[in-house]
Amino acid sequence: AIQKERAQAAELETSLVKGTGMNSPEMLKAKEKIKELEELLKSRDYTRQHDYKFLVEENKKLHTEVGDLKRDNKILSRQFDDQLERVRKSGL
Repeated sequence: AIQKERAQAAELETSLVKGTGMNSPEMLKAKEKIKELEELLKSRDYTRQHDYKFLVEENKKLHTEVGDLKRDNKILSRQFDDQLERVRKSGL
């Protein structure tokens, strides 16, 4: 019987501590700060994701440009070689 009373008293004390602690001004302030920080993280994640998407698109664009430039360079190189060959054949 004594153990049962002690257990009940301990449970009551624990629930009172939890109830008071969860609603204390310090805990409410901490919860508000957590919420504020979570919102800040969401906005930073969005910015980071947006930047990442932009960089991926920019990277694709640059790869396309490099490919185009290499292709143009090969064409110009062939044209130059053809003209040089014509000049040599003409006796210059």
